[in-house]
This record gives sequence, structure tokens and C-alpha cells, in this order.
Amino acid sequence: MPRMPWRLNSRRDWRAVIDALDTHPNLAEILAIMERLSTLRDRDLARLAGAWHDSAHLARARNRALAPDAPLILDVLIAFERAEVLISDDSRRDRERLPADDLGRFSADLPDEVLRTALKAIRDALAAAYAWPVLTRAEYLGLLSPWRQVFPSVPAPRGPAPTVAMTEPE
Repeated sequence: MPRMPWRLNSRRDWRAVIDALDTHPNLAEILAIMERLSTLRDRDLARLAGAWHDSAHLARARNRALAPDAPLILDVLIAFERAEVLISDDSRRDRERLPADDLGRFSADLPDEVLRTALKAIRDALAAAYAWPVLTRAEYLGLLSPWRQVFPSVPAPRGPAPTVAMTEPE
């Protein structure tokens, strides 16, 4: 029998089994964020850094989003690595490797602190997008807030988030 993406568990509520990116209920937002990463400019990074902040609530949300049993956690970590490579100082300064149409993306060297803080905002957005089914609405919106301040047109998921069931060992 084929595996159904939705199943009823013993507590009588619906749970989603997310075992591949193409079955993720927040796929549109994940893809929109990943696509936007390759077009970030210095001004976008500076705005992301300015919008990012930390709090105890956001730290708890981040812990839930990056827990070992969070949906597609390995994909999240790979996305983090890609983001870091795209905005790392070395790749920004290596202008010979950039295509001609990308040379205008980086107008000035940003301070390392701004780059590190912008990367935190990007990581929070990716973590929130992937972990949407396991986060509360407040946690999701809190982690995604800096990204949405800079890029408000990213599609938001519709409806209540499904809860995620962990695949049980056989």
C-alpha cells in the first residue's frame, strides 16, 4: 500500500508525514526564499541585519525549528550552508568568479558584523519556512519577521499548520 502523506494517529488528530521537500506544505515559501538568496545585494543584507533581533521567545522557536526531529532538518542545514556560501565575504570579494550581470550586486564591503547578523536573519527565515508545521504562529512569524520586512512578497502558507508526526522505526 502506498504511503499516505496524512494519517490519523492515536490522539485522533491529523498529522503530516513530511519526508521529502515536494510533500512539504510550505514548499512555495521555501523555494521563494532559496531563489531570493542568489539575488541578494549589499543593501538587502544591511536591511536584514538591521531587522534581526534576538529574544528568549525567538531562541525557543529557533530550538524547535532546528530540533533533530524537525521536518527535513538535513535539508535545512544544507540550505544554511548554501546561504553562507552565497554571502560569505570571500565569494563577495572574488569578483572574477561572478557573472558580468552580478558585478553590480556588491557595491561596497559590508562590515563582518553586518554579514554575520544578516546570515542569522536568513537562517531564521529558512528554519521557519521548513519548520512551519511544528511552530506556533507566533514562533513562525517571529522567526520570519526580518525576512518579511525586507521581502514582503514571499508567499505565506494558508490555513492552520498541520502537526508533524515523526516516522516511527519499523
